[in-house]
Amino acid sequence: MKRTGWVFVFVWLLSPALHAWDVTVGSSFKILDVVRTDAKIVFPLERKKYANIRVLNRATYQELLRCADPCKLVENVETPRVAQVRPANTQQNMWIAQVDYLPAWRLTFLVFKKGNNYSIRFPEHVEFLNQVLKERTQEVILQAIHEEDK
Repeated sequence: MKRTGWVFVFVWLLSPALHAWDVTVGSSFKILDVVRTDAKIVFPLERKKYANIRVLNRATYQELLRCADPCKLVENVETPRVAQVRPANTQQNMWIAQVDYLPAWRLTFLVFKKGNNYSIRFPEHVEFLNQVLKERTQEVILQAIHEEDK
């Protein structure tokens, strides 16, 4: 078989393992471009470097392993809670905020200060479906940043 034929067979055999899909978490948010390889879930990296999406419990991880495309988890997350806020080592007036959406998720946000104003950068692979949850997330992050920035 010619080289191109083997490449085709190789890609065809691996394509189900490399297929990216979206995970919808109730009516709260959607995580884009999740990959399942064998018995492992791989979340997309921010700027191909930073892990901004984490699963906090084993039951949700197991459910993700069994989930079919399109993956829709029934759990709704209602109340965001800031787990940690810390200054970034790479840039002044920048913080890293980790927010837990109990029972199962942790998302990482970047916060920038310019003058007296703060702006929040949401993880690029997360799409909020619930606008109230998105606004509440911004509120709890800004509250934590104000405490940290005193």
